[in-house]
Amino acid sequence: MRRRKMTALLAAGAVGLTLTACGAADDADVVDEPTAAGSAPAGDVDEAAVEPVVVEDLVALSEQMAAAQAEHPTVHVESGVGGDAAEEAGMGEFTQSADIVLAEKFEDMRMRMTMDMMGLSMEALLVDSTMYMDMSAMSGGEVGYVSIDLEDLEDEPGMAGALDTLDSADAAAQAEAVADAVQSFEHTGTETVDGQEVEVYTATIDPTLASDPASLGLDQEMLDEMARTTMDMVFRVTEDGLPTSIDIVMEIEGQEFVATTAYSDWGEDVTVEAPPASKVTPYDEAMGAGAGA
Repeated sequence: MRRRKMTALLAAGAVGLTLTACGAADDADVVDEPTAAGSAPAGDVDEAAVEPVVVEDLVALSEQMAAAQAEHPTVHVESGVGGDAAEEAGMGEFTQSADIVLAEKFEDMRMRMTMDMMGLSMEALLVDSTMYMDMSAMSGGEVGYVSIDLEDLEDEPGMAGALDTLDSADAAAQAEAVADAVQSFEHTGTETVDGQEVEVYTATIDPTLASDPASLGLDQEMLDEMARTTMDMVFRVTEDGLPTSIDIVMEIEGQEFVATTAYSDWGEDVTVEAPPASKVTPYDEAMGAGAGA
């Protein structure tokens, strides 16, 4: 059960989501405005006038991130896990990275993802509502890419986890999904990441109160087991609202589990194309469903 629990958490949107930590949003050039007669020189501007807005709750943070993300529809996402619980489950070396084109509709999103776990590397592509999973390493080269429609993907446990990387790309939606489960929320300071100052917020979450526990990778059985467990979500956000990382920290059977989702290259060009048709096998055929038909 421990391995299943941590695997589900890892697959969550917030755990995918998903360890670099600087949003590479396009930096606007700073233009010196003319100084009006009698006004203070630019170097003497009141610091309070240029301080970033600090939000007061998770809903406001979600709205701030959503507005910023709307202006930067592409992102690079990296995920990893740590802590004694992850190490014991054999997941300490799990890493996942993806280039994602965001869209209002889930089916319009595009993604190129790579995942490394237990010595295996796998690639997944999402193009035109179809997921392509590179199964060559797992099949010994007998199968190339396996394709499956998004509408069928959720019914396949072995492949559905790839969708959670898409969920993790939308940090604003993740925050909104757990806003009603917040036990405490505070601005815990600032940090300098890759030369850029970011605001840090910490929210303590009771996962059993989340309106969408699936966004945390939790089913009802796991929620029942976690009835007395809380988790901390640490958000790092640039002054213009772009998320740079989300950490989920919790205790599983007395051991710490940490999942980190990092965001960078906001607004950079991303091209994702489907693999050649000659290298693609439909999922049901690859799984033998079409045998004898």
